[in-house]
Amino acid sequence: MHRKHVIYVLKMTLACLVCIFLLDRLVYAVLSRLSDNVYSGQSVGKLNYFMNNNENFDIVFLGNSRVSRHIIAKDIGAKTLNAGVDGTYIFYSTILFDLLPHDLPQTIFFHVDPSLAIDSTYAGADVMFLQAFYHKIDEVASRIDESGMRNSFNPYLKSIDYNGSFLAVITNSVISRNSFEKNAGYEPNYITPKQQKQLKRQIEKFYQTEEQCSVNVQISPLYKESLVKLKTLAAERNKRLIFFTSPRFGDRCKNDNILFRQYMDSLQLTYIDDTDYFAENNKFEYWKDYVHMADDGARLYTERINRIIDSLGIAR
Repeated sequence: MHRKHVIYVLKMTLACLVCIFLLDRLVYAVLSRLSDNVYSGQSVGKLNYFMNNNENFDIVFLGNSRVSRHIIAKDIGAKTLNAGVDGTYIFYSTILFDLLPHDLPQTIFFHVDPSLAIDSTYAGADVMFLQAFYHKIDEVASRIDESGMRNSFNPYLKSIDYNGSFLAVITNSVISRNSFEKNAGYEPNYITPKQQKQLKRQIEKFYQTEEQCSVNVQISPLYKESLVKLKTLAAERNKRLIFFTSPRFGDRCKNDNILFRQYMDSLQLTYIDDTDYFAENNKFEYWKDYVHMADDGARLYTERINRIIDSLGIAR
């Protein structure tokens, strides 16, 4: 009787595993087919657009929301792409750089942030923004595996790829629009007069408090590793690499900027620090919040980028 019970349990367990496997593959097949046709929304659509069109652009901007919300690609040129994704950092953008066509001459403007570069707790968790492509792009899979943040079931259950992006895939599949083609990746912030007043109060209150600046700052190991990797890849793959920091409303701590500038110079990397670009001519209507520009500010800053491109002799 005991032996029969064990055999029954084993059969039921095997049957459950087979059902889970088949259901997983079915769910993944459906979601994968839907996501392949999504070209809106940042969790999947923007990377789809990037992967399918990056060879068509001479100038590409990589970075986080301070790229996606600050750079009006179409005002720079027809062959310019804004590939910034909100909430991501240098690890994510380095992977996108690695996914660019290897032998195609391109100019890459890569956003960096001195305040994030000194964050010793940063471990590259933003790599998980790419999870939906774990079983589609080998480089993504290897970088997620290396990060140590992979779900232990991910190699076996493919539908886990869509944890966190399931609703976005469904929603954007129904909406079926290509917002990135229209704006070449730029995603504007618009601000109402009421929001401007709230922002003014918040910033005035902020400046009434004493800023606690970090001392004995150091560039984090992961940031250093990413910068060195980018320099190597650019040399190997015919890319002109320009690092930049887009404006903030204000920046009262300069230890990180000074240290980061010194480190970039030591690597002989081209770096433009525009943190204080609006310091002498600032207006509240330029801003959505303390670190993100509204559309009016983005238009002025894009003019600045155009002047940089011209001064560097970059073709477009």
